[in-house]
Amino acid sequence: MKAIQRWQWVLILSLGLNMFLGSAMAVYLTRLPYQMMPPPPPPGGPMRDFIRRLPPQDSAILAAIWQARGEARFEPQEMFAAMAGLDAAIAADPFDPERFDAAIRAFQSLRAEEDQAIAETLREALPRLSAEGRQALARHPHGPPPP
Repeated sequence: MKAIQRWQWVLILSLGLNMFLGSAMAVYLTRLPYQMMPPPPPPGGPMRDFIRRLPPQDSAILAAIWQARGEARFEPQEMFAAMAGLDAAIAADPFDPERFDAAIRAFQSLRAEEDQAIAETLREALPRLSAEGRQALARHPHGPPPP
């Protein structure tokens, strides 16, 4: 009689352990795609990093020029909407190349506008920055090294 009770406890513990491990694996697998892909950088993100890395006087110059150019025109909602349109075009069944082309052009135009504004801001600000500030910008990391 005791052997049957022992096996019952072993069975209950085994089922409990399997349920725990299955739940942990399900949570891990459902969260994995979101953990692997970093969030997109916020609009104007590189400029905010540049401003943060500069000495105070240079930081004030660059921030004033960036704000005068209207950094608020870059709405994150626009970028996320363009990315959602791109995702929808990729996932469409049947695949529509024209829809994909339109979605990628919309996304690229938003990126190009932001890149152009950053380039124009830097072009205007660099002559006014100190040598130390320009060196700090030159040392700014450009992303991970190639593999």
